[in-house]
Amino acid sequence: SSPSVADLDPVARNLSMSETDPDVVVTCVYAEACANWISSLRGAKWSPKAQVFTVCIGMDSFQEAVGLDAMYMTGISPWDPSLPTKDDVVGWSASEFAESFFSYTSRTATYHSASAAASVGALVQAIERSDSFDSDRIASILSSEEFTTLYGKLSFDGNGQSKAPSLFLQYNENATVQTVYPLESRSGDLVYPMPTWEHRDCSFLSRCETGSPSSVPGACR
Repeated sequence: SSPSVADLDPVARNLSMSETDPDVVVTCVYAEACANWISSLRGAKWSPKAQVFTVCIGMDSFQEAVGLDAMYMTGISPWDPSLPTKDDVVGWSASEFAESFFSYTSRTATYHSASAAASVGALVQAIERSDSFDSDRIASILSSEEFTTLYGKLSFDGNGQSKAPSLFLQYNENATVQTVYPLESRSGDLVYPMPTWEHRDCSFLSRCETGSPSSVPGACR
């Protein structure tokens, strides 16, 4: 089971101490613990310059659980709707696939659904290039050539594993996921260091950044 807030609170407090205070924290947890960890960071009134999750970034359940606290959180994924690519078979971009998927399922598309759709696209392209339904010829093309899909450029190594690089993702100031690395695939720029909790709260409560009425005087720092 995932660690609870009670489990994570002492970890966050320890990391917040001056003798530790790491610049980057990489959190390897299941989905539920992502929100619990953010709650613990909030409770400790501390955050690293970068928080990296191995899951959760782009998941509906994560954003529903933490709301705007998702801003500036980063993570790794094989795919995201922000990826600038267009499928050679259906002509969809990654974002268009995500929109179509949501219209049918009312769920946000993740790499699981995108990889399934891209697999079909790559197979169609391999069949067209082989001009045949011969499985050996199709397999040879799949194993040796590159295919442009809604998942990006898809090709495979000698073990049949995808060569596609993982994407480094970050929620921007609007809590929208952006691809920030690789640079040739980026849809936004990395924000580092991420703003502190104090700065974020100030930006929503004061007119210094939002222009809204304020009960908190002064400027955000």
